[in-house]
Amino acid sequence: MTRNTDSEPHSFFRVISQSGDWVSGHQMDRVGVVSQLLTEGSELVSNCVCEIDDLSDDQAISDSFRHWRKGDTVIVESKGKLPYGNEIKFVHTSRYGPNYSRITTDVTIPRQTVIRQKVGVGSLFFPGKWLQYRLVGFGARGNVTISRWYDIPVDVKDGKSIASWPRSPLAVVIRNVERAEVEIGLGSNLWRWETGVTGPENKGRYELIRQAGGIQFQRLATITDSEQELVPGTYRFSWYLAWSLSTSPPTRSAAKAVSPHWESDGTVPFRTLTDDCEKLNEQNPLLIDLHEIDWHPSLVRRLDLNSDGARPLVPCLVSNGTIKRLKKVIRQLARLENRSFPIVFRGLIPGVCAEGRHVGRKQDRQHWDMVGILQFCEWTRKVLGEQRVLEYDRDYYDCPSTSNLFATADFYDED
Repeated sequence: MTRNTDSEPHSFFRVISQSGDWVSGHQMDRVGVVSQLLTEGSELVSNCVCEIDDLSDDQAISDSFRHWRKGDTVIVESKGKLPYGNEIKFVHTSRYGPNYSRITTDVTIPRQTVIRQKVGVGSLFFPGKWLQYRLVGFGARGNVTISRWYDIPVDVKDGKSIASWPRSPLAVVIRNVERAEVEIGLGSNLWRWETGVTGPENKGRYELIRQAGGIQFQRLATITDSEQELVPGTYRFSWYLAWSLSTSPPTRSAAKAVSPHWESDGTVPFRTLTDDCEKLNEQNPLLIDLHEIDWHPSLVRRLDLNSDGARPLVPCLVSNGTIKRLKKVIRQLARLENRSFPIVFRGLIPGVCAEGRHVGRKQDRQHWDMVGILQFCEWTRKVLGEQRVLEYDRDYYDCPSTSNLFATADFYDED
C-alpha cells in the first residue's frame, strides 16, 4: 500500500499502486494535498497548494498527518493552520482509488478575516512538455460536453496565460508529449465552487499559465479587487485528480447483452434474475442499463434552477435514493450461484443536477455526479469480488476518470 522515505530533505508518505504504474507522494511535514504524482516513471503533477492572498497552505504549521486504509481505499489526511492573524485552518483528505484521488479541502475561516486578492483551492503544476488540453463543460438538460483537443501554443512566454475561464469547467484534461493524461475536476458540490467564499456575487478565475519547466493550473475560487470580510465558518471544496494508465481495461459493446426485467419501482425480482441466468454466459453478459429503469421523478437529474419543466429520465448518482436502488440490485447479483457471466453497465456517464434534496439541502444546489459514479463503482467491485468480470460502456466520455471503472485498487505494502 504505502512506503515512507526518510532519506530525502522532507519525509514523504507514498501511495504506490501494486503494479507500480503510479506513485503519489505526500510531504508529511507540510499541510497540503499531493506533492508529486508519477505514472510509469514520469512526473505528471507537483506542488499542489491552496492560497489566501499572498499566503498558502505550504506555509501553514502542521497539526497532524495521518494515513490509513479502509477496504480498498487508501486515505491520507493533512491538518494545519496559518500562523498569522486569525489562523485560517486547512484540512485536506485524499481518498485513492485505482487511478484517481477523491479530495476534500476544508478551509476554516475565523471571525474578522479579510481578503484583499484571492482564495485558491488546488492550484497545481504540471512539469514537463504538454501538448494539448480539453474541457468537460455544462451541456443542455443536465448533460455534459467534452470539447475537442486544443493545442497548447509553443510560443507563449513564461508567466503568460494559455487559457482562462471565469467559471471553472467541470474538468480539465491535459495531455503531455508522451500522451499521458491528467484530469482535474470538481467534486459533487458545484455550488461551493460557484459561490467561493463570498457568496452569490462571487467571481473566480481558472487559468492555464506557461511557466519555466511546465504549466501552472491556477484555480482561484474567489478573486476580488477590494477588501472583503468573510463570513466565518468552514468552506468545503470537493474535487478529484485522475490519470491515464496504459493498462486500462477495454470496454465491451453491450449489443449481445441480456437486460433483466425491471419492475416499475426500479427493482429486479430475484426470481427473474435466477431465470435469466439460463441465458447468460461469457458471450451473453447481463446488461445493467440505467436508461431502462423507470426512475422516480425525485431521483432524476434536474438542471434548470428556475423551472419545473420536463426532466430527463437519467438518475443522479449523488442521490442516496438512486444509490440505494442500485445497491439492492448489486446485492442480488452477489447472491446468484451462476457467476460466470460478465456484467456490463451502461449509462454511467456523469451529468449535472440541481435537486437540493440529493445533497441534503432544502434549496436548489447545483451538483454533478462524477465522484458519485466513482464511489458506486468502488463499492460494486468490493461486493461482487475481484474475480467478477465487470465492464462498462463509456459512450462518449473518454476521460481518465472513467478509463478504469470497477478496477480493483491494489496498493504496494511495505512497513
